[in-house]
Amino acid sequence: MAKTKIYVTRIIHADALELLHREAQQQSWEVKVWPHPLPPSTEELVREAAGAQALLTMITDKIDQSTLDGLPALQVIANHAVGVDNIDLKAAQTRGIAVGNTPDVLTAATAELGLLLTMALLRNLPAATLKAKTNQWRTWAPLMDLTVQLGGMSSSDKPPLFGIYGMGRIGQSLARMLSAGLEAKVAYTNKHGPLSNLSFPATWLSSEEILAKADVLIVTCPSNAETKGLFNEDTLKKLKAGSYFINISRGDLHDEDALCRLLDTQHLAGVALDVTNPEPATLGRNPILSHPRAIITPHIGSATTNARRHMGLLAVENLINYLKSKPMPSQVNFPT
Repeated sequence: MAKTKIYVTRIIHADALELLHREAQQQSWEVKVWPHPLPPSTEELVREAAGAQALLTMITDKIDQSTLDGLPALQVIANHAVGVDNIDLKAAQTRGIAVGNTPDVLTAATAELGLLLTMALLRNLPAATLKAKTNQWRTWAPLMDLTVQLGGMSSSDKPPLFGIYGMGRIGQSLARMLSAGLEAKVAYTNKHGPLSNLSFPATWLSSEEILAKADVLIVTCPSNAETKGLFNEDTLKKLKAGSYFINISRGDLHDEDALCRLLDTQHLAGVALDVTNPEPATLGRNPILSHPRAIITPHIGSATTNARRHMGLLAVENLINYLKSKPMPSQVNFPT
């Protein structure tokens, strides 16, 4: 009988790989890992994973119909991410392939980055750092380098309204940090309506209302057929003049050329992105990288040692459980 073959498309945390190799040795499974720093192309993935029953993938791996056609033995995919927009779920479902993801374990890390980008953008941290490092810091003055305070203000101070667009795990965690932690004024929108179980003050607004009222819009909603391309120029123009736009979800939600134009016209005061469109970003194809009022980070929302360790462990547990005919800890589809 042929061995069960598992293919891992990138090197993941050592603890997760150790767990996988230990279980594979006990079960006589074969494990193969892509060893290079850059992800495999689709052709390389199909070639290297030929005959695999199990695949551990990254968000950089496009698992579409043609990829699945090239892997006819595939039974299960464990995505090393909470989002599964890199996988054609309909095609996987049709082929009877189970798909798992890694929610919860990266929530705090991603929300922390959202808060960090928000604070850095509103307090103009990159410019302040550059000023200090390039010998431009000549004196201190009461009206010099003024920026926007996030929270801890009375209503008479006209505190900014932070709008969370998407109120899933990450959105709620970030809203809690802003509302309960910084005493900031927070509103949110989602497709399900007001949430009754929030432990912190936050106001539900419709999507149109939050665009019109938010001083800072933070996008945390997933990428799917309804949200891809949502923040195009028409939508972005509905934001308040002088507002800020932050995206920590997926780059295909926003139009970067439109963001640049609205920064140039001062309609947007600033932009912060942990995700770009396209991604990875380069100066040649992502002009926003060089815009002085934009902060860009290279998709590092979950990039803490703790989060990536637990993401790797959960992805491996998804594979192991499926192959041992046990329930996956986190499964997003249930093929019959």
